[in-house]
Amino acid sequence: TNESFYTVSFSKGPIGLRLESDYYGSVAIVRGFFGQDSLAKSSGCISPGDRLTHINGFDIQNAPFDHALDIFRAVQRDPFDLKFARRGIEHIDWSKKLNGGIQEARRAIYEAKAKFFSAPRMEDGMVYCSLTRNRGRNVNAFNLHRDDTGEFLLACSVQADGTGPMILHTQKDSHLRNLKDIVTAQDNASYLGCIIPNFVGTEFRVIDFRTNAWDSSEVELSEETGLNEVCAMSYEKASSMGR
Repeated sequence: TNESFYTVSFSKGPIGLRLESDYYGSVAIVRGFFGQDSLAKSSGCISPGDRLTHINGFDIQNAPFDHALDIFRAVQRDPFDLKFARRGIEHIDWSKKLNGGIQEARRAIYEAKAKFFSAPRMEDGMVYCSLTRNRGRNVNAFNLHRDDTGEFLLACSVQADGTGPMILHTQKDSHLRNLKDIVTAQDNASYLGCIIPNFVGTEFRVIDFRTNAWDSSEVELSEETGLNEVCAMSYEKASSMGR
């Protein structure tokens, strides 16, 4: 899994950062912010799904979540530094001089995408999902829904003839379109990445949206080096070519 790291400095707290633990109680993950004007959100760097790794240089990655929270609260009386890791999504430099509207739009897009690369909330427990296959004239789409709420989460679409990439996205009706209609640019709000299967369709590698699914050179680079890889999956039985 690829991770990038960044550090944010604060003069004092509270900074309005909402943290939660993973399933094992040993990782502090950014859940969100307390208030739109919180210092953490206003920093323009911290995003939901990021992982807090160090507080004033102290490594909390293997510390119990409750202990990490105690340290986090205690240091906010004085200037302090927080170091974060971002999984699957590189740190975005929001200091670039962009049009204000474009900057806010990009921020919103990346924050929305971040939830697809972070663990479910602890209070949700195990999240059970189902796949629905929608066959179209040109595209077959596999739509993922939550079992408990029926909420549509995302889809994986492939061309009906089995050629081309396996694209991850958030469009519900992709089976009614052409696969090329799914724009695979980093800043496209619906594009999440792609899946690379092995030859027999028993292993799959999930690559995030920084790799263009239609660019064979980028896909090959991710396949060979693990660049932008989020996770891997295995499947005991599958049809040829993972379709």
